[in-house]
Amino acid sequence: MERKEIVSSIKKYISKGQTEKAIELLVEYSEEIECSSHDEAILLSGQYTQWKRESLMGIQQSSSDLRRIDMAILDIIDKRLGNPKAKEPVPKKVIPQEPTPAPAPKTNTPVDNTKKEKNKLIPILVGVISVLLIGLSITLVLNNQKTGDTADKTAKLENVLEAQGDKEAATVEISSAQKETANLSEQEQSTLSSAELVENPSQKGIANPANEEPPPPALKTPAAVEPSPVSTSPKKTPSGGTSKTTTTKLKILNKGQTLRDGEKLFSPNGSYYLLMQEDCNLMVYDKEGRPIWATMTQGNGRGGKLVMQVDGNLVVYNKNNKQLWSSKTHPDFDSKFSSADMKPVKLVLENDGRLALYTSANKAVWYSDKFQ
Repeated sequence: MERKEIVSSIKKYISKGQTEKAIELLVEYSEEIECSSHDEAILLSGQYTQWKRESLMGIQQSSSDLRRIDMAILDIIDKRLGNPKAKEPVPKKVIPQEPTPAPAPKTNTPVDNTKKEKNKLIPILVGVISVLLIGLSITLVLNNQKTGDTADKTAKLENVLEAQGDKEAATVEISSAQKETANLSEQEQSTLSSAELVENPSQKGIANPANEEPPPPALKTPAAVEPSPVSTSPKKTPSGGTSKTTTTKLKILNKGQTLRDGEKLFSPNGSYYLLMQEDCNLMVYDKEGRPIWATMTQGNGRGGKLVMQVDGNLVVYNKNNKQLWSSKTHPDFDSKFSSADMKPVKLVLENDGRLALYTSANKAVWYSDKFQ
């Protein structure tokens, strides 16, 4: 492809918000033509990868960081892209002239001019390299600081969740012990009442023949029953939240059904699961806990839910029933979903990790991307 086509493609990707494709094309083309801006393109690729990783982890990112990366790409393609490294000119061979009786004045040869131009370019090149190295050092320091802050926040969140889990478990154990103690007290009272009846039969109208005193009955003290420990520790999710424990694995979400916060939808082979997180973000994880897909709807409070609506649209709501995301499988978005044979009735998580909406004829009419 020519330079004009490359520049046009990169600008088109940026206008569509496809920054990742724009960076890949810039790195490939700058390496192909041996452009001096190839190092800057690689640096921008690293910054965008870090920005995308933190977004997937749920860390709120500023849109100005992404806009700064886009502006840097445009600056490279407008000012420096397409200027390959200049090759040093080969000095022409100078044929010596025959000596003349009169001394000829000294003149500057092409070789001398070339050397002077080289000497002028050397300081400029050294300055450019120095600026690039300083920028790279600053970027690495900032990335290290962000990574350290993220690790500290994750550690603090894990400590808080563990403390909450211990408190809940202790509360349940105390409640169980109190119930066992109450049951034990009732048994003791019942036994004592029976013993009193045996000692004083006259109280119930039973005569004591021959006025003989019955021997005192032997009271058996019931053995203390130790309460069995109950564990209700919340299960941690891969993103740091907590989820409710379910006894059955849901594999299909039919129309009219709801997947609430903490609940999961599993793929048939068990390699992937869909989780409605408490922070209103809907995510797909593999069995190792690595994120595969997300709606990126975090930061909208607690109590999110996913609804497979009877109109065929798959929608994520917050606790105030505000719509945060949808599959757009409704006639208002696309007229093809107005026909009965194209209307989705159930949600399935495929064995490859993609979400799919099926019609009543078991025909897939919508798929999620691998990443979002």
